[in-house]
Amino acid sequence: MAYAQYLLRRKSENIWRFRIQTPKDLRGRLPSEFQKSTGAQNKRDAAVIAGFFAIVFREFFEKAPYMTDSELHRKHLLLKGKLSVAKGQAQNNAFEAKVSEHRLELMTEQNKVSQAKASALLEALTTVTDSTSHKAPEPTIDNPQKLSTVAKEWLDQFSARDVAERGKKDARSSYKFWCDFFGDIHCHEIKRSKMREARSIVDNLPKRTKLQSLTHAEIFEMALDGDHDVDTVGLATKRARFRHLREIFEKANYEDSMTQSFDIYLQTKGLKDQPTIERKPFSDTDLQTIFGPNYGSYRASQHANQQSLPVRFWGPLLLAYSGARRKEILSLRVDNIHADEGIHFIEINDRFEGQSLKNENSRRKIPIHSTLIRAGFLNFVAERRAENGATGVLFEWPSTDKLELFSDWFLEKAESVGVELLGVNERGNEWVKTLHSLRHTAATNLDSRDSTQAEIGALLGHTTAVQVEALASPTTARYTHRKAANLSKLKEVVNNIKYDGVNIDSLSWQAFKLHNKL
Repeated sequence: MAYAQYLLRRKSENIWRFRIQTPKDLRGRLPSEFQKSTGAQNKRDAAVIAGFFAIVFREFFEKAPYMTDSELHRKHLLLKGKLSVAKGQAQNNAFEAKVSEHRLELMTEQNKVSQAKASALLEALTTVTDSTSHKAPEPTIDNPQKLSTVAKEWLDQFSARDVAERGKKDARSSYKFWCDFFGDIHCHEIKRSKMREARSIVDNLPKRTKLQSLTHAEIFEMALDGDHDVDTVGLATKRARFRHLREIFEKANYEDSMTQSFDIYLQTKGLKDQPTIERKPFSDTDLQTIFGPNYGSYRASQHANQQSLPVRFWGPLLLAYSGARRKEILSLRVDNIHADEGIHFIEINDRFEGQSLKNENSRRKIPIHSTLIRAGFLNFVAERRAENGATGVLFEWPSTDKLELFSDWFLEKAESVGVELLGVNERGNEWVKTLHSLRHTAATNLDSRDSTQAEIGALLGHTTAVQVEALASPTTARYTHRKAANLSKLKEVVNNIKYDGVNIDSLSWQAFKLHNKL
């Protein structure tokens, strides 16, 4: 299984994933690595699919240096669809032959590398004077210090330099930024995993213009999450953060407070202002098209399976009329649907296997939109309860990789009925619409109908109440405390989601079942 080198499997999963690292010369323009589910539980089957994925990525990496940034990001977005097709081609005879050819080529390369490593090891061993021990001694820390202590000394020295006040202000900002990020830790305790996190945060760091009331911890969470619509900081700020941290580390190394180098994570030469790809909400016209007369009859041959039909009917509707996240809806169990004083609601929590919360504020209750109740959602839940019991899954899919497959199916559906998913705005920046855009669509719709940011935040499960206030426009930021809205108030908010020209009342779960012979 030559292509097994590309495979990994997390402890919490039973599906093998494909992983490939981006060539160093492209890492300033693309993520440092790519991951993709193979959809296979058997390692041998996964290795075959990984072989095709490797071929696709090699071709992509070969052409990437000659693309403009705009072309590169467009190809990056379209690559996902190409990889999805790969799973269906994995057993094709012609493809097997191509994989065999690449496997032979790879094995030849591996043999060369192995021989080179063996020669280097032999040469190194012959230079060892102490024949009783070939193990390098563990590095010792002669002067253990906390990073905050070293950083404060660096800041004092920097402030004494003959530099402009703006430069000193940036240094003070970096000092607080990195001390808040690393916390109360000794320099020699810093791990590479923490540095990878630091790199990711700075790469996706939102501007603080509208976030003055947020703590650094809350901003770090937003940056790691990536689920925000705030512009990221400029190239100069990113370079300053890394440059200052490198100087702090150099000081720690000089004072024998740390022994390893993290230069690979602090490079600023490869940093570039990435063209912003805007995640756009769907327009009312888009939703008219998607939820049109043929909504219940659409069935893509690639994903045609009776088990998955219910989620195709209810999935997009629930997302558009609740503002919930994709995984929150797709991982629901029957017992996540409740009623309290006549109000039916979806309980978002992590009680069952396969459920997880993005943050603690994600634990919430979402009242069910009255339109969905009229369409038969509660009848559907009752059917599932009778079939699978209270702990049974609400939506089935023939693969454990349901989130990715459902996203692919929805985009295929939207594109087939004429919805434009990629484009360029008047400023020349690219935009994209995805399944996750339905969440943004619900939030945008509520904001246009004068729902407060407190109400929208309580419904969507935003990270913190203060984040809701910070992201709000001045005219709608009215959130002044952390008290959650009560269920009856949230019911009013949910029912305020209304898309002009979209007639959901014409849709019926009963009619859908009859049409698909369920």
